[in-house]
Amino acid sequence: MEAKPARLTILIDADKKKAFEAVCAAQDITVSQVLRQLIREYIVRHQPHDHAGLPRRRGGG
Repeated sequence: MEAKPARLTILIDADKKKAFEAVCAAQDITVSQVLRQLIREYIVRHQPHDHAGLPRRRGGG
């Protein structure tokens, strides 16, 4: 069972935020979806042990 969602708040330069949102919108994907994928990839790349706690996305994700 996947854990209950938690909120992550970050501060980012306003221009970068606007550009990021525009790129996400152009790709028809939400900012949250992109950030969750980046976090999953970062954990896999940098965590030295088993990633069993990470749910695998269907379709090779």
